[in-house]
Amino acid sequence: MNQAAGAMAVSPFPAPPEYAQHYTNERISQGAVLPPPPVQSNIKQLYPTKYDWKTEMKKLNRSVVVAFLDLLDILVRCPDHPERNEKINDIQTIFINMHHLINEYRPLQASARDTLRMMQSQQLKELKKTVKRFK
Repeated sequence: MNQAAGAMAVSPFPAPPEYAQHYTNERISQGAVLPPPPVQSNIKQLYPTKYDWKTEMKKLNRSVVVAFLDLLDILVRCPDHPERNEKINDIQTIFINMHHLINEYRPLQASARDTLRMMQSQQLKELKKTVKRFK
């Protein structure tokens, strides 16, 4: 069999997901990106609809640490205990909620980054003016 005829160009990386087309540089610069997806309907939301981001993240962080310690306690006492699966599911739910909160915070990070970029360019202009004055 001829290898050239049967050879196909294969990328070592998987194709990007469909939703990646919504996050182009142009759309991001225009602020037209899609909001993060809502928490899945079968996952319990562990924080209120109106919340303080930092406070809720701290609560969820403490909850995941406590749940992990409970899981370790169960595993030490009896590794095959059915309560083990409940704790693993609790930890998974907490992490899903944490990721959802993080994704909701991303637009604020983007605006802060743009503000810092503008401040740095202003400082650079002022520095160049100062250098020119001393030359």
